[in-house]
Parts: sequence; structure tokens; C-alpha cells
Amino acid sequence: METLQQEKVSSDFTDQKAWLKETFLKGKLAYATGDWTEAMMQWEKITPYLDATSQESLLIKKAKI
Repeated sequence: METLQQEKVSSDFTDQKAWLKETFLKGKLAYATGDWTEAMMQWEKITPYLDATSQESLLIKKAKI
């Protein structure tokens, strides 16, 4: 049985994953509509939290080229 602290950590992790996904998708939409500045602003928010080899990280690096 999970303790309150474990439930809080799990909830925080789930919230962070949702935020990362939402922010990545905002950037992707901005990029698709030609708003590269907004796309980069969104992606810069999440870059520190991404694994360097993740699909999202690789797509962001490719878009910056």
C-alpha cells in the first residue's frame, strides 16, 4: 500500500509528464503554423527535463537546424 508521500511523488511525476507533453505539443503546433519563435520558446521550457536521446529531444534539435 502506498503511503501519502509515495502517492504525492507519483502524482507530481504524472503532472510533470502531462506538462512536458502539453508543452511539446504547443511547440509542435507553433512550428507547424510557422511560428518558429513560439515553438522554440515552448521547447526551451522542457529541454532541461528531456533525455538527450528521447524522440522529443531529437525532433527539437532537428527543428533548430
